[in-house]
Amino acid sequence: MTFKSILLSTGALALIACSGAPNPETSSAATSATEKSEPPNILWIVVEDVSPWMSAYGDNTVETPALDKMAADGVTLLNVFSPNPICSPTRSALMTGKFPTTTGVHNHRRTRDSKGRDAIYLPKGELTLPEIFQQNGYATFNIGKDDYNFVYDRRGLYSEGPDDVEGHIGDRVGPKFDWTKLAAGKPFFGQIQLKGDKNKKLKGIEFDESKPEFPPYYPDTKTQRKKFNDSYRAIVKTDQEVAEILAKLQTTGEADNTAVFFISDHGMGMLRHKQFIYDGGVHVPLFITYPKGQDFIRQNGARREELMSLIDVSAAALEVANIPVPEYFESRAILGENVDERTFVPLSRDRADYTFDHMRGIRTHKFHYIRHKFPDTPYLLPSYRDEKAHTIEYRKLYAEGKLTPAQSVLMAPTRPAEELFDVKADPHQVNNLAGDPAYADALSDMRNTLDTWISESGDKGQVEETETEIAAVVARWQEKCVDPRCVAYVKKYGREEQAGAAGVITTGK
Repeated sequence: MTFKSILLSTGALALIACSGAPNPETSSAATSATEKSEPPNILWIVVEDVSPWMSAYGDNTVETPALDKMAADGVTLLNVFSPNPICSPTRSALMTGKFPTTTGVHNHRRTRDSKGRDAIYLPKGELTLPEIFQQNGYATFNIGKDDYNFVYDRRGLYSEGPDDVEGHIGDRVGPKFDWTKLAAGKPFFGQIQLKGDKNKKLKGIEFDESKPEFPPYYPDTKTQRKKFNDSYRAIVKTDQEVAEILAKLQTTGEADNTAVFFISDHGMGMLRHKQFIYDGGVHVPLFITYPKGQDFIRQNGARREELMSLIDVSAAALEVANIPVPEYFESRAILGENVDERTFVPLSRDRADYTFDHMRGIRTHKFHYIRHKFPDTPYLLPSYRDEKAHTIEYRKLYAEGKLTPAQSVLMAPTRPAEELFDVKADPHQVNNLAGDPAYADALSDMRNTLDTWISESGDKGQVEETETEIAAVVARWQEKCVDPRCVAYVKKYGREEQAGAAGVITTGK
């Protein structure tokens, strides 16, 4: 039974009329009453740790027919950059429509302490994206992890489940939940989470492994190649999963009236990508298809080069549904007639688990600027990747003096205070121009742009975490946190009782 037949059989058409869903004819971005006579469904396919290594972005290493079809049937956004190269700050930002540093959700996996010592509360009166959809007559769901760094009630965000699950960490997808059987008589805003580069089920996926262009900042060894090529296999696996999702959508009878977004939270999981604000960590794919609203997202096969932050998909989802974008959103319009093009995208990275760091960046069409608050520390601080084969080998090769200068940067005991790259001339971002007098004016402009953004946005990452907040880090990570902040805390107060290992502050249902 399709959505349409369910609605007709239950008399639920009346619910649509009184659901509070906005009238598409009143929108300046709407195309016509015929094309948008019903509120559209919005479906996000959110993938972990995937860079735009796809033919739509000029990389033909592997075949991705499902994503190619999305590109042909809709629009491809070519210059989209995640606000943060770590999952929880970015996912939190997508829900709030703000940069992670604005709401204070910039440190990875905050608000997981059972004693509430590191809890972040969103400003009173500011609704999350799914709550806005619910207020406008939509059913909402999220299959997979939430990973949000703020206090929330999961049922307040997601009206349709899955239930009985924290939804924060790992593969906790909850009881079986068939999103195609929703029968609430409402349009839906749904999210389906895919593992992407974290997917381990890659057996049998083959491709020509001689095709990938190996970046100059990695040593070209069998171990590094395996990790690199497994990321391509993960993209093939992701494409297969996308094909399955789109096929399921067809069975509902709602495919034509559903806008599908394909996004990744940040770049691939290899060193110098994930957790770093180089392009490898923050340049992400974005495809949008919407069969009944093709004019709304411009023509089929469109390839758009505007500079965008990933948080702009939050405003885009509301645009498609003809729901006003709240004034407190920093997310900007990217569709319809009122595109608010960015001249730069701000980037941030702060604490990741038990690793304290602070990077800020500005990405324009021509330049990429990065500022390090702690230049006397190495790039590769302790992390979950320390026990991975490619990390162990990388450190060994550096100790043996077998790396090139470009490959050695990541392993050096210190880092520059500033980095500046001409992304047109140096797409791999290995030639730091911050000390080049020929780029002094460009460097000054980027500094000023970043300083202004930090000031105007109220970047909360400029303030160090308090002792109370560090207590939550010590309690969660115990001996793994060897940062001086944790060491000083333990010396002063002693060890904290284990807390928050899988915690979440939420009232539930």
